[in-house]
Amino acid sequence: MMTSEVIQELKGEHQSFLKKLEKIFQKTQESGFFEDLMSLSLFRTEFLQLNHEVSSRHHEKEERLFEALIANPIANQGGPRCNYFMQQKMMNDYTKKVDDFWKEYTELKLEKDALLVEAQTKGSALSIPLEEHYYLRKLVFMISFEVNLQMQAIDNYRSARIKDLFNLYKAMLMSHIEKEDQCLFVVLEKLTA
Repeated sequence: MMTSEVIQELKGEHQSFLKKLEKIFQKTQESGFFEDLMSLSLFRTEFLQLNHEVSSRHHEKEERLFEALIANPIANQGGPRCNYFMQQKMMNDYTKKVDDFWKEYTELKLEKDALLVEAQTKGSALSIPLEEHYYLRKLVFMISFEVNLQMQAIDNYRSARIKDLFNLYKAMLMSHIEKEDQCLFVVLEKLTA
């Protein structure tokens, strides 16, 4: 498949993820949602299914595409939209918020994958979306951990924590998709044209 076709497929998947994410989010806004075992079970199923599509399928496709371009200096040039998103990242760094939560989960471990380490070592602009993939996985670990505990014993504090983590996941995924659609994929399409 041509790179432009892959990018169009990835953009289409982004829109599907955003619709599913919004549907889950709307359900979580109901009063007492995270205290009800049936609702919690449904949330866990839908959230994990969405995450499987995002992380296991979608991010794998993106990372194969990034792997081929990581050494290309043109992929690091960006442009006005990319500079705008870099400024946004600096102003609203979701990764710092994730790390603040992560400090409390000493029993959870998640190593950076080799592609992210390579991108960071080479100073590639592709390290930003790859890093966000890593941080989205961290959020999924924390949400899953909390949901599993909540299903064993309902706790109001844990309900609030799940909601906070899910809201952070939603905000970060939406921001991540916007950056890829409006900056990264535009640069990659120009690069492969």
